[in-house]
Amino acid sequence: MGSNSFKSGTDRIKQDAKEQNLTLRQVALRAATPRTPFIGTPEKVADLLQEWFEGFGEDGFIIHFNLPSTLTRFIDDVVPILRERGLFRTEYESDTLRGNLGLPFPTNRYAQSTVKKG
Repeated sequence: MGSNSFKSGTDRIKQDAKEQNLTLRQVALRAATPRTPFIGTPEKVADLLQEWFEGFGEDGFIIHFNLPSTLTRFIDDVVPILRERGLFRTEYESDTLRGNLGLPFPTNRYAQSTVKKG
């Protein structure tokens, strides 16, 4: 991967700079202070999450906040909207990822067998 690992990101930056006639300073400022599209009312954030989920096949998001109060607002305001739309689980079928994916549980090779041989 190496030098190609950030190629799509840098290609996007170069394309935006050309299309918007940005200076090097403007490009640097945008790269240093990225803006998420997930800003706005709870409905707007829920709409965008839904759009990405349904339109781009996103199956999960990493939620990052600078302040604990922002996380609380997300949980209190956005999550209920996503639940109403059937996009946020209220409970899981299993208590493990393997169980929720419907994968079999492997036998522990270190556990003693309770079956007697012979």
